Amino acid sequence: MPETRLDNKLDCKQCGKIHMDIPDHPDDETIILCSDCGSPLGTWGELQTDFYKQIGDGVLDLKRGQIFKK
Repeated sequence: MPETRLDNKLDCKQCGKIHMDIPDHPDDETIILCSDCGSPLGTWGELQTDFYKQIGDGVLDLKRGQIFKK
């Protein structure tokens, strides 16, 4: 089975980390910030769409800005 890695679309363009500051109950238009440097990463809807595109039906899940194995 080939190894799949996330591309660099979810990382912060300022500091390079993937640490998201996600408020309680975000909607698709909520701007998500990097929890390390405060730079905007995109909207919650954009980030979720990109994440799920990258993992497809994989074994990972995105919850409150953290990536978990299912």
